[in-house]
Amino acid sequence: MPADIRVPREEDLDDVARLLSTSLNFPLAAAMARRHTFPREDMRCAYVDGRPVANAAESRFTQWFGGRGLATSGIWGVVTEPEHRGVGLASECVWALLDDARRRGDALTSLFPAVLEPYRKAGYELAGTYDELRIALDAIPSLWSDLLVEVLDPERDADAVRAAYARWARPRNGVVEPGEDFWRDRVFDRPWDEAARTVVVRDGDDIVGFAAFTRAPDATGHLGEGGFGLRCSLYFATNDRALRALLSYARGHRGIGRWWQWGGAPNDPITLLVGVQAVTPMRRYRWMLRILDVPTAFEGRGYPAIDGEATFAVDDPRYPENAGPWRVTVAGGEAKIERTERHDRRPIPIGALSSLFTGYLRAADAVVLGLLDADDPVVPAFASMFDGPDPWTPFFF
Repeated sequence: MPADIRVPREEDLDDVARLLSTSLNFPLAAAMARRHTFPREDMRCAYVDGRPVANAAESRFTQWFGGRGLATSGIWGVVTEPEHRGVGLASECVWALLDDARRRGDALTSLFPAVLEPYRKAGYELAGTYDELRIALDAIPSLWSDLLVEVLDPERDADAVRAAYARWARPRNGVVEPGEDFWRDRVFDRPWDEAARTVVVRDGDDIVGFAAFTRAPDATGHLGEGGFGLRCSLYFATNDRALRALLSYARGHRGIGRWWQWGGAPNDPITLLVGVQAVTPMRRYRWMLRILDVPTAFEGRGYPAIDGEATFAVDDPRYPENAGPWRVTVAGGEAKIERTERHDRRPIPIGALSSLFTGYLRAADAVVLGLLDADDPVVPAFASMFDGPDPWTPFFF
């Protein structure tokens, strides 16, 4: 089917909102309410007979690995009108975004997939998790903090919140740090949600804690339809005083309020503050990642304090410049990578390499899956280079 892949016109954004509503199954009114936030220049639509019938969009952000941030294209809004599915229109929209991202120097691209196989064919692989955790408000112990929780003032606090989040994200593996537009349109200002509330914890002139949440109905228990839970779209605390202040704030909703839910690490530290098994995993959603530029990605992330070397080649049909073969040398927490002439091992598929890169796929497990040979010297080398905490991120993008 002939299609024109291009940036959508302003007058076509209503049609794009309808596409998102139909394909992603959320209310049309909510899609229309967010229409003004659509990053038109970071969207690509497939036009058939002058009308957009498929779409993909990106958010430009930083993703942290090994204590260093890499420029990443976060793909979202991949949709196709039901009558035009199955011919690859949405895939062409995604490729248009990725080609541009690679040209501007982005090392990575990541996304939350509705289905896996189309993205695997494009070189993505599972690379980390988003976990939603819940604790009953009655299970939060009485915790004292000298810091108080107050309502966010976006004009005063926006820059300080972003700076605090960057400090918090740096030592964590896989955490996404969004750009200014995302903070403004998706975190600070949510006019489509009348129950939304955003609070901060302040220590002098610094922000040390943050929570953006909404009241979610909970009809269980004797309160019936009057009950609710507090569901966070983003929450973080940079020290123990801020954490205790936020938990005490949540606990203060006891009575009609029933629980506090947030996106956290698989081994979230809150579990060490509360009663045994009081924190319940509610949902796990795995995200995918693809390396766009091998040398930029390898030299951009941080590494353990080891000395190591590995030689490998890459199978990447879309971007043959990634093929190598490459020799990577790690020392002092940094990597240097260069092309090498000889390599007698089979190339690593770009998806498998991407999953190894984040630490989600361990080298020993890659051997079990048949992606690496047990006697390949790259196995112990990658095991050491990509050692670290499991990759995760605290929110959907």
